[in-house]
Amino acid sequence: GSAVDENMDWAHIHTPRSVCNSITLRGTRVGEAVDLLSGRYSNTATDSESVKFPGFVNPDCYAKWDSRRAGLDLLQVRYEEKADGVLGGYEKTASLLSNSENVVASLSKVCSKAQDMFHARAYIHQYEKYGVEKDDFKDSFVKIEQTIHDYNSI
Repeated sequence: GSAVDENMDWAHIHTPRSVCNSITLRGTRVGEAVDLLSGRYSNTATDSESVKFPGFVNPDCYAKWDSRRAGLDLLQVRYEEKADGVLGGYEKTASLLSNSENVVASLSKVCSKAQDMFHARAYIHQYEKYGVEKDDFKDSFVKIEQTIHDYNSI
């Protein structure tokens, strides 16, 4: 392994929980890649389907409350064959969209900074000039904190 691998304690890596994941593959012969990654090796992939990729079948990666965890059909795969050229300079591209708890740290930081600014009355007069009241801010903070709580409960 690499020097990075040798210094990593892989047993203590946190796997974030997701509500769902979506992979988009674009390029030439990506249908074959879908078959290969899913272990089908049969060239039966359609342009949008639920596929069980080995890296996404661990039930601990998904929300505890999601009843689909047993079936693990939560990874939606979309792909588009592009035989007539490249996309962004690449023959093939892959994008992963994940609705997961990874957003909690960023949301918490933004919420904390916004509350600090609110309590310092920073820029409040500019918002009040356009009809935004202090209670609007307080309501927004409650909604963001509830969202953070909801993501933490995934």
